[in-house]
Amino acid sequence: MVDFSSIVWRAMEARPLQARQCPIEDELFDWYDLDSFQAQSVERLQIPDFFAPQLAHESTEYAGLDVAVSRTRLRASDQGVVPQADRILGSRFEVLAQNSPIILPLKRVGLQHDRFTKIQLREGDLLTLYISQGGKMT
Repeated sequence: MVDFSSIVWRAMEARPLQARQCPIEDELFDWYDLDSFQAQSVERLQIPDFFAPQLAHESTEYAGLDVAVSRTRLRASDQGVVPQADRILGSRFEVLAQNSPIILPLKRVGLQHDRFTKIQLREGDLLTLYISQGGKMT
């Protein structure tokens, strides 16, 4: 038997989360807009603005020497399933209302996810998407 009156609870501690940085950011330093980067690359690059209206495109920058890497910032803006995400990224994304509970959050650097579930974001969430391509530079 447990004497519940003998249990002493510790005071709750609240600490801010430490900012995490994607390992790609540690290796690539100089990011350029599309026109500046395209001048030195033979890859056919484009701004990945395929996910509207659920994910609004905010910015895209490019870096890399042997492989072109894009860093795109998308903001979850409208509720609903992101129709092109499964075809382009291989994962399903869903934007929920800002105060909705998230059952399947995207919270890790480096995406590894069950393809049979949707990655859930709330309206207003910011998603940074890194895509690498190619290997030929001029």
